[in-house]
Amino acid sequence: MEDPKIVYKYRDWSNAYHRSILENHELYFASPGSFNDPFDCRIVNNYGLLTTNSERLEHASRIVNENLDLLQKRSLDPNSEIERIAKELEDPEFLQKHQKGFEKMYFDAQDKCYGIVSLSKRWDSILMWSHYAKNHEGFCVGFNKQIFIDAIESKELGLVSDVQYHPDEYMPEINPNDDTAKILFTPVTYKASDWAYEEEFRLFRRKDTELTKDERIYNFPKEAILEIILGLHIEPEQEGEIRMFADANKIPLYKCEKVPFYFKLDRKRII
Repeated sequence: MEDPKIVYKYRDWSNAYHRSILENHELYFASPGSFNDPFDCRIVNNYGLLTTNSERLEHASRIVNENLDLLQKRSLDPNSEIERIAKELEDPEFLQKHQKGFEKMYFDAQDKCYGIVSLSKRWDSILMWSHYAKNHEGFCVGFNKQIFIDAIESKELGLVSDVQYHPDEYMPEINPNDDTAKILFTPVTYKASDWAYEEEFRLFRRKDTELTKDERIYNFPKEAILEIILGLHIEPEQEGEIRMFADANKIPLYKCEKVPFYFKLDRKRII
């Protein structure tokens, strides 16, 4: 399948926050804690995969090397700490407590320091119009995907990526000894296969410290908007307001319509 050049955001014009996508050229990097999928971004290091002493020593060395300044302040010997941590990781009871403690710390950090904009490679999803665009009363904005890709080079975004839909119930494995990129990006690029219909494309931003409200806002260039699509049941007054915006900014405007005798949406250009 050819990779689409346009990606879409479903919105509700009656929501002032949603209108900012057109009025202020803003997208919002949402915290993972606000998502409707409780598994989204919650793929985490599995400490049970450290099954050999060499793996436990490798991980203990990693922890110690990341905390050398703290060990020095406490006058602790790094080699002794490596041995101590590796020994603790042999204990199933300790491992279970450590896993739970790590997950809480990691998920809290994700919620504060990660931001994600969820887009879709399709405009014609009956479900997404229902879920994200006020039961087909909203609108959908089509963006030039390349502008988001180029933004990585200017460091406005940390990552743009298609979401991968994992075919198994068991989550993708992350070994605590995996490289940093895998540990960081696997949780934000994999979801359960139940969500495959969304064909999601993500923009990802992160910091080592908490993202401020302003840092969660992405002011995209106005030329990023390539088209606007109105929902099947949009209110006439709202349709008129979006029509004026599209006309003033010379943006192609479409309206959804049903395909006779099919469970399918089509669209008709009206500007």
